[in-house]
Amino acid sequence: MREIADISNVPVITSMQAPGADAFKLFDTLCVMEQGHIIYFGPRDQAESWFLGLGFHRPPQRSVPDFIATVANPALRAEYLHVDLDINALEDVPPTTPEEFADRFERSELSAMLGQKVMEASARKPLPEPNIEMPHSLWQVGQKATLNKPRHQIKAIGRRQLQFIGATKDALLADLAQNLILGVMLGSIFWQLDKDAAGATTRGGLLFLALLFMSLASLAKLPDKSFVT
Repeated sequence: MREIADISNVPVITSMQAPGADAFKLFDTLCVMEQGHIIYFGPRDQAESWFLGLGFHRPPQRSVPDFIATVANPALRAEYLHVDLDINALEDVPPTTPEEFADRFERSELSAMLGQKVMEASARKPLPEPNIEMPHSLWQVGQKATLNKPRHQIKAIGRRQLQFIGATKDALLADLAQNLILGVMLGSIFWQLDKDAAGATTRGGLLFLALLFMSLASLAKLPDKSFVT
């Protein structure tokens, strides 16, 4: 999905309960919710400092997404409170309920900054006037977006593949040059084979070698890391 967002230049929204550390780094903006309340919404790299500022601490052996998911869990967040925390020295005590988390975030400078950005964006591009036919229009958009016909699905998959190819032109040219050189080498080795049983056996070996090469080439394109969530 990160590649789709970068190549197609479109926003991608996904919901994950406990993303792994590698998957967590792929996000730009993070929204943390608890029981329907937004307890954080902002840049991904500022989420840890936000919860640390509320009076929680992250053990060194815990990853940042695990720390955030635990703080958002009312049954587990108590273990992440600072042991030597002086509540009297804090301006606000650490929140314990979703309402308190949401209220603390709404009163923060980060929330005010995000609200200002929303107002500026709305001023540049005002929201459309309400349309009584909006449900019907949304239904039509949904019908177009579902790609319920096979030809639409094939077209969408083909367009996506072309976008990936266009974004990796150098790698594509390198693969074409490699395949061309290898094809010339193999063609010269197996040139003018006998049209008998011995030649058929050799041709079978050549086909096996070609299939093996394509399999290994495809395997090399798989990502070297797996996201465990």
